[in-house]
Amino acid sequence: MAYRHPSAMPAEVVAALAPAPGQIVADCTLGGAGHARLLLEKISPKGILVGLDRDPDA
Repeated sequence: MAYRHPSAMPAEVVAALAPAPGQIVADCTLGGAGHARLLLEKISPKGILVGLDRDPDA
């Protein structure tokens, strides 16, 4: 089953977190990785993203 859930306010969330290249960030509600993809764009190429989700269907 494909996980589908639109990310809430993705641009606003990334702007508020202000991730920078090389940082380590965590997405603890990974889901479909909508926010994670945007965060990776900001922290790449040497940053690290840790993704967690309690929901087994996510």
